[in-house]
Amino acid sequence: MISVVIPAYNEVEILPQTLSSLEGIPFWDELLVIDDGSTDGTRFLSLPPKGRWLRHEKNLGKGKALETGLKEAKGELLLLLDADLGKSAMYAKQLISPILHDKADVTIAKWPSKGKDSGFGVVKGVAKWGIYALTRHMLDEPLSGQRCYHRRVLPYLTFKGAGFGIEVSMDIDLLRAEARLAWIELPFTHRGRGRGIDGFWHRGKQGIHILKTLIQHANEEK
Repeated sequence: MISVVIPAYNEVEILPQTLSSLEGIPFWDELLVIDDGSTDGTRFLSLPPKGRWLRHEKNLGKGKALETGLKEAKGELLLLLDADLGKSAMYAKQLISPILHDKADVTIAKWPSKGKDSGFGVVKGVAKWGIYALTRHMLDEPLSGQRCYHRRVLPYLTFKGAGFGIEVSMDIDLLRAEARLAWIELPFTHRGRGRGIDGFWHRGKQGIHILKTLIQHANEEK
């Protein structure tokens, strides 16, 4: 059984396209969409027949949304996807095969080269070097939210990640548990925030969350 877990916050415009792309691929058995306190009507969108809403009454952050979804999911394989993938969500099925063939415990999508809608790599650099300091593993893609987990790795996840730091938190937990990680380059796309005020604000918040997450994991070593 394969469960798809999608956290969503104010994604009323792009989420229908993401869900439509998934609906046309007969590889999943359960779809859980976690509405993280949206205020734009996201929670009123229709889901595919096998889909189910989980709701937070207020915005608790991506980390809590994923924790809610993973604790509720029943699948042996757990496919984590961002809500803003749009049509590119169709590529998600390629994350499943290595786990089904027991070549990995976890697969993580490696994003293609990014253009002008991306940032300058500062936040990603903080994540990479922070993870290296704590685990002595250097990851090329530490922030990708497009992942597939075998259920056996769930007990190792501590969900210490603050909001957007959840991927870094899970990376650290999985590396410490010596889980088998595999990266797959896939042509996913998502809503770019550019290098304007909105983009810098988002990446600044993301960076703060990642620093908090790294500090939490560093403190547990003491």
